Amino acid sequence: MRLQPFAGLIADLQGGLAYNFLNVPGKSRTRGDVRAIASYGYGLFPELGSPDRLTLPIKPFANAFLSAGYYSRYENSINYALLRAGLRVAEWKYIALDIYVRGNMVVDAKRDFYNNVAEGSFGIRPMPYFPWGLNILGEFHRGLYWDSGSVGIPGNRYYNTFRLFLVIDQALCF
Repeated sequence: MRLQPFAGLIADLQGGLAYNFLNVPGKSRTRGDVRAIASYGYGLFPELGSPDRLTLPIKPFANAFLSAGYYSRYENSINYALLRAGLRVAEWKYIALDIYVRGNMVVDAKRDFYNNVAEGSFGIRPMPYFPWGLNILGEFHRGLYWDSGSVGIPGNRYYNTFRLFLVIDQALCF
């Protein structure tokens, strides 16, 4: 069941089955899964231009996303926040290029998973042909495991990663 009381806010209640690929002694691999999730997102984005020659428009953009959910499979709530701000630095025909900084934070209420992190990132997003809704994101992340709870973190609490995403943002209508 999904409710959207106003633009940007979505509340979901989902039920189904979960299958654990890892065999955990004393627990069934298949069990019911119920999740209740509330999320909110908002953003300010520049209009996509289609100039006949390469332009360097320097158009700012920013967005935020917050999510909080309870997952019965984990008997835990997982919360997420993202903030991003950047600039559209190039446009030509149906092509655009963005650069941005981003911050993420993830925490589970029990603090017994590895997903208790805070990250700062730099990213670049080429849009090779935006009528297709295709985005390629390359991001360098510097992160910190800020609380490991009962799991314990082997090695350094800090990490660096490079992540590459292919995003297809199209409505599929059948």
